[in-house]
Amino acid sequence: MTHTLLTRLLILLSVLCVHTTALVGADDEPIEPLRLAVIGLDHGHVEGVLWNAMNRDDLAIVGIYDPNPALFEKYRDKYHLDPAWFSTDLGAMLDATRPEAASVMTPISDHLEVVQACAPRGVHTLLEKPLAFDLDDARVMAHLAKEHGVLVLTNFETSWYASVRTAQAIVDSDDNLDITRVVFRHGHKGPKEIGCSEEFLEWLTDPEKNGGGAIVDFG
Repeated sequence: MTHTLLTRLLILLSVLCVHTTALVGADDEPIEPLRLAVIGLDHGHVEGVLWNAMNRDDLAIVGIYDPNPALFEKYRDKYHLDPAWFSTDLGAMLDATRPEAASVMTPISDHLEVVQACAPRGVHTLLEKPLAFDLDDARVMAHLAKEHGVLVLTNFETSWYASVRTAQAIVDSDDNLDITRVVFRHGHKGPKEIGCSEEFLEWLTDPEKNGGGAIVDFG
């Protein structure tokens, strides 16, 4: 994998956590914006992607898919979304817009279907945690990634927390520091209590769409 391609794919991992305005390639020249599709609009993290796309010049949304047009209307004006980007047909959207990568914001039960659509088209995918509904789905995704030479990434959102980065900096600053134990505690009052949207709660609390509950969700 070339340095430039790796840099472009790292943009995809950074869209939810880094508010910089541009990244540069191997020659310190601004790189072309990453062509991004947003697949699904009913995940609570989707606004992070939409906000970054609106405020960064190294990221360009070229297509948006969701089976519910009302969700697109909910975000259209707030994030300056072009109606031409939107489709209720995933395959048609991917073929028409030819994204390099996709940020997947669907229920976990739909992850496999999305990878099955994206991988043969050469589209890298960033899936919100957890990766898959079950081990069988994960194995199929791994096979598709290898077969088509694409990346299937999982965004473990807790990895981006400032506390985690600070802990890593402390470890890196002292070569003589021996780590004997790491304890990580994190949580919140609950998705409804912290104000998650109704469309997010509809599948987040459904065991047939989300699956593992809080232990799996927090990784």
